[in-house]
Amino acid sequence: MHHTILTIGREYGSGGHKVARMLSGLLNIPYYDKELIEKAAKNSALDPKDLECVDEHPVSPFLYMDAKEAAHIARYGQTLGDTLYQLQSRIIRQMAEKESCIIVGRCGNYVLRNRPYCLHVFLYAPLQVRIQRVMERAKISEDEARILVRKTDRMRRSYYNYYTDLRWGGRDQFDLLMDSSVLGIEGTAEMLKAAYQQLVKIPESEMMNRFSEEPFTK
Repeated sequence: MHHTILTIGREYGSGGHKVARMLSGLLNIPYYDKELIEKAAKNSALDPKDLECVDEHPVSPFLYMDAKEAAHIARYGQTLGDTLYQLQSRIIRQMAEKESCIIVGRCGNYVLRNRPYCLHVFLYAPLQVRIQRVMERAKISEDEARILVRKTDRMRRSYYNYYTDLRWGGRDQFDLLMDSSVLGIEGTAEMLKAAYQQLVKIPESEMMNRFSEEPFTK
């Protein structure tokens, strides 16, 4: 019995976390978002608070380096962000071997690029829709929400591009690109549920024929 994985890349404020949570309930499979930080901490001697500070945040080892980051580089020869990426990537692959699940962010589509029975999705939405959603969620002003949306998108784009050498949100790296504002959170989750269920039904022989070439390479 194969496990089927759905990965979700997302613009900030597009509702990726909410869609994943709703889809988890619809499909009765677990989803992993911030939980990947906790799992990474448990698989290392690192403080989850330190890991959270660098999650999806690629930073040059020579910028904003504090004593703790410097000590980590001296001990492990790499940044804390690099360590977290490697830990999370290993955990994502382990989870894919263990169970059907939903992976949010963390270059999940790239990490599982060589694996069949994966549905790779990227969610986006118009800027103003995302700003409004962040305003309501974080209880902040429109200007503050606009700054936060753009800043977070820049960090996620930089993170993805840095670790994959590919373009964040590029259509050749995802099976589905969806504007979550068209159908809303519930409608988007329902559509992804239908797509996921169709993927599960594909016979293994047919899937392996489709998967004779990598969908994208580095």
